[in-house]
Amino acid sequence: ASRKRRRYSLLTRRDKLVLTLMVGIPLILDLAFIWGPAIASIGLSFTQWRGIQALDVPGKDWVGLGNYQTLVNYDAFWQGLNHNILWFAVLMLVATPIGMFFAILLDREMRGTRIYQSIFYTPVVLSLALVGIIWQLQYSTDNGFIDAVLQALGNKNPPDWFGDPNLNLW
Repeated sequence: ASRKRRRYSLLTRRDKLVLTLMVGIPLILDLAFIWGPAIASIGLSFTQWRGIQALDVPGKDWVGLGNYQTLVNYDAFWQGLNHNILWFAVLMLVATPIGMFFAILLDREMRGTRIYQSIFYTPVVLSLALVGIIWQLQYSTDNGFIDAVLQALGNKNPPDWFGDPNLNLW
């Protein structure tokens, strides 16, 4: 009589259930709230749909590549694409190596390492919305810190940081 050899597992049924839930629930949420809308957006980009309106069915006005042809002929698209490519290059070729250098430097045992780690890591954990609000307060034309300093130095008409296209540095 041959006996079937049973596979031995380090995980119990409860462990497998917990792992399934820990992977399954985030996967379902990811598919529902990230991949689902992303794929729907790609599908809707081939239609002339202007959003949810009364009795408006998405996809009824199929335009194919017409939206993309309009986009390619739009000058601001190319300017925005150039800016995104430039920022991507700067982040990849400048910011990432500097960040790696600081990470290696702070990983060594040296005096004050914990303080330096806190100083460099704190901006990472701040919400991007909070950082945006702080920068908006810095550059606000009404009561921003930078405009207040410029006015204190005698500049009666500080620049409109958000609305002046001539301040484009690129």
